[in-house]
Amino acid sequence: LQFFNPKTHLYLAEAMVKLKKWEEAFNAFHIALSQNPKSKKALKGLAEIEDKGHHFELKAAENVQFHSKRKAKKTATPSKEEYLKTLKGTVYIVSGLPRSGTSMMMQMLKAGGAKLFVDEKRKADKNNPKGYYEHDGIKALGKNKRLIEQAKDSVVKVVSPQLKHLLPKMKYKVVFMDRDIKEVITSQNKMSGKGTTNYSMKLHQFYTDQLKELDENFFEQLNVEVLKIPYKEAIQQPKDVAVKLSNFLEELKLDDEKMALAVDASLYRNKKEELKA
Repeated sequence: LQFFNPKTHLYLAEAMVKLKKWEEAFNAFHIALSQNPKSKKALKGLAEIEDKGHHFELKAAENVQFHSKRKAKKTATPSKEEYLKTLKGTVYIVSGLPRSGTSMMMQMLKAGGAKLFVDEKRKADKNNPKGYYEHDGIKALGKNKRLIEQAKDSVVKVVSPQLKHLLPKMKYKVVFMDRDIKEVITSQNKMSGKGTTNYSMKLHQFYTDQLKELDENFFEQLNVEVLKIPYKEAIQQPKDVAVKLSNFLEELKLDDEKMALAVDASLYRNKKEELKA
């Protein structure tokens, strides 16, 4: 359903290796590598096939489209341009790990004039005194993926674990908040009442792996553009960040000055340099 998905082709290649279908594995590894040139697993897979003494000529990738009650039909792989033409509009995403500054970014974009996709069911509290700017349905995006279609031409908050559920037929411009993981977990612990001493290294590693997965796969998809914004930079240099946002989301015609003024530096708590090792 989504041909431009390097992780899927990588899984296919690994399956073909297990079945000892070396030529199919060779082609699938090459497709994965063409879509994600940074894939070390694809490079390693090709090297292992060659080490086993199997050599093949690279064939043009084929996209197999399945139709209900019909046999599989092979068609030529669509070009990048053709694929992008099939997309059904743009959704603007604010994402990041939970407690990474996504609500603050939503505030900035709202102040700049962006249209938000929110339902305001979650009210402001002491943890987010200026509000959460969420749509409750996005939390269960995996069960109702088509909800994202309603956010077309709008900005919606989608925390990082939910990004994998985005429909492939849309184009996404993602503003991704990049905050130190130690600060993120400490903020989450305080919010849940666990305090600052109950630090989970297991959760730290989980978040590290999740961010790596996004870099290697999701952010490499052709229908995704991403602008990473360091949380600390947004707090300390809001004017510079506002300009970056305005340039990245130029079609939204955002107001730089109003975005910069929306940042409240006093809400930067749980700073890394103030946390105990």
